[in-house]
Amino acid sequence: MKFTTDRINVFGGMLQVQVPFRSIDDLIALQECCSKGKKITVELKRERRSRDANAYCWVLCHSIAKKLSKEHVRVSAVDVYRKAISECGHCTILPIRETAVDHFKHIWTAKGIGWIVEDLGASKLSGYVNVAAYHGSSTYDTAEMARLIDGLVEEAKAVGAETLPPAELARLKDEWGDNDGADQSRKR
Repeated sequence: MKFTTDRINVFGGMLQVQVPFRSIDDLIALQECCSKGKKITVELKRERRSRDANAYCWVLCHSIAKKLSKEHVRVSAVDVYRKAISECGHCTILPIRETAVDHFKHIWTAKGIGWIVEDLGASKLSGYVNVAAYHGSSTYDTAEMARLIDGLVEEAKAVGAETLPPAELARLKDEWGDNDGADQSRKR
């Protein structure tokens, strides 16, 4: 059984969680599991960024790409996005066996266009290389997405691309915290 709730109370040092259920049978089954010594795990769910945040990210990427593209040099929105991910996105530093780096890169980057692997050079571990494995924005929570958008806004201003007025950007950021939906239809 898996459920989501935001209704939690504390009474006399005890946590009370209101559990949504489809039928009384679900509650009876849960109670029976607990009576047999099974444990229940509570996990905090981070808020995801809104669809507006994702859409604005791509508006900025396209605007910046258009400004950066010259007569014989084309910069794509994907190029801008990947650069922003590597500059203000979060990554995990991993030691990977030298013989497995190419395989790891292939698997990691297949997750989406924002999933980037950067070779950082030799590890302290003999026969290993350190890599920075950047996570695509599909995994970002509201704070991480706001940081990505802020970086893109700064780059857009630097190249003379249009951005939202500060008040509208603040409104979007407020909504990002209120909206737990995310567009997962495309890998980022």
